[in-house]
Amino acid sequence: MSQHHDILNHSFSDILKNCEAVALTYDKWTSASRENYVTYNVHVVNTLWEVETYTLATNSDCGSVTEDLEKIRNKWDFQESMTVLSIGDVRQSNHSNIQVVHCLAEAINTAALAGLDLESVREVISGVERIQKQLVQSYSDGRSDSSTFIAAQDKQNRHGWLFTYDVLTKLMEQKELITLMKKVDDIDCDVFCKRLDDVCAVLGPLKTAVDLLCSQRPIIASMILPIIKKLQVSLSPKTSDSSVVKDFKETIWRTLYSAYSDASVRKFLLVASFLDPRYKDLLFVEKEERVLARDVLSEVATELYRRGSDTSGEEEIVIQSEKGGSPCSVIVINNERDYEPNAKKLKNDDKEENATTSSKSDDWLADVIGSKKSTMNTAKEEGVLAEIDQYHTMEQRTTSPFVWWNHRQSIFTTLSRVAKTYLCVPATSRSPDQMFVAEADRDGSQRRLLSSDHVDRLVFLHNNYFKLKN
Repeated sequence: MSQHHDILNHSFSDILKNCEAVALTYDKWTSASRENYVTYNVHVVNTLWEVETYTLATNSDCGSVTEDLEKIRNKWDFQESMTVLSIGDVRQSNHSNIQVVHCLAEAINTAALAGLDLESVREVISGVERIQKQLVQSYSDGRSDSSTFIAAQDKQNRHGWLFTYDVLTKLMEQKELITLMKKVDDIDCDVFCKRLDDVCAVLGPLKTAVDLLCSQRPIIASMILPIIKKLQVSLSPKTSDSSVVKDFKETIWRTLYSAYSDASVRKFLLVASFLDPRYKDLLFVEKEERVLARDVLSEVATELYRRGSDTSGEEEIVIQSEKGGSPCSVIVINNERDYEPNAKKLKNDDKEENATTSSKSDDWLADVIGSKKSTMNTAKEEGVLAEIDQYHTMEQRTTSPFVWWNHRQSIFTTLSRVAKTYLCVPATSRSPDQMFVAEADRDGSQRRLLSSDHVDRLVFLHNNYFKLKN
């Protein structure tokens, strides 16, 4: 196992060295032996514009996630800024080069549970078990299966709000039978059905959002703001809403919005949506934020060029093996550069001595007259902005953003590289309705004496072996 781990580890290092942007997610899970672990995954976009996910490490869940991320960053030598999808353990820091974005599935879960925790809503849920039992006694000749009647309020902490929603919607299918019972103990069945219908109506859009996320592959951060906006519209109070419903909606929306209210997070998500051809018109935000998204993108793209990391004078060619091997990149350096003619250079040399004093004056007055810029660099920077202008005028499409950028990366040479930085970030750390079953099975009853280091190697090999063996 150690030999396979070391070989794959070396191959993995080579892959990460060639990645301009990475995004990290982490999953917390509990093994069958009740040991808690955290698995860290990295997401990258390869040269063919395909999202690839690899496991970096699995640690015992007894330390700080922030500290683990710094260790992982140093181990794998992530030089550039990276984005981390948080499930609540990591906060944005002004002193860190890590952009933190809240997991959308976790944000929805937290908001739904906050709404369900309202006393007025808990009163509705508390009557579910009694209504269920009375239904069986009244319409099933007294025969009841006690395992069918699970108190949603007792189970929602373990199974999440989706379990509660499923119980309530199934009970709503028996609405006619419930109203025929008139009253169960101190519960007015007509009032109960009305309140139950209200609770399901408020939770319905959240369930639709989860279903949408589960149906998308991959689920990326550019989807967050459109979904948030749709939920805002759905959770807007209506004049016909009761006070209970208004409080329910307000609590859910306030909790959900707080996960993405940070200014840096908002900017990041605006640019991510702008770089997704499906949402590039940004019609789900105000005009001021559309302008902000363009301005931030201009700064990021221009800074990418200024750092000298845009391989000026280089051309990247993707070569596919004839026998179906993995693609590789070859950098071809173009040595033809724009040099000044010799005669012009000599003429400039003759004037060098006379210009010395003037240059010193210009340096001292630079803050009031403006600093002199290189004409060549300015032209290239304007070329970057021209890419944004051209992209902005293109029509919004329903095409996958990865397919779209793959076909146009030769046109948008700088902008496509910026797009990889934002589009490699997932919206959720895992499908919202999935439990950590796979990880629990890996550390079953026959492996309870495994050390955390062995668990780390096993999970690394399990998740990466078939991806890296070639």
